[in-house]
Amino acid sequence: MWKATSGYWDEWDDRFLEIIPDYLFEFESYEGSDFDNLSPDEYDYFVSLFKGLPEDFNSLLLKQAVYCYEPIPDRGAEASKIVMEACNILEQNEIPLPDIDTVTFSLFSEKYGWGDNFDGAEISTIL
Repeated sequence: MWKATSGYWDEWDDRFLEIIPDYLFEFESYEGSDFDNLSPDEYDYFVSLFKGLPEDFNSLLLKQAVYCYEPIPDRGAEASKIVMEACNILEQNEIPLPDIDTVTFSLFSEKYGWGDNFDGAEISTIL
């Protein structure tokens, strides 16, 4: 999902929503699903990846779609709370946060609160 940082989120939300645990585990198998963007191999991969994750990860992923189709209001006050909650969940699970200096160029005051696009893969601790 790091690719979503290099374009508009609303171009990625359908794909993202298919892999959040709430939706992914709604189906017993790929064949019994109605996925539009997920291949059988991707389905198997994400099911194995998300099995056993704490519920707070699911909550975190669900919150990422809050502003898919609208500007981010109030200079990002609510969005900032969501980011801080995400940071807390990651820290509680001993997942390192990226260096804040790698994203401070992207401001809520730009592009209706979305900020400037960037290559998120460069700050990923996974990729």
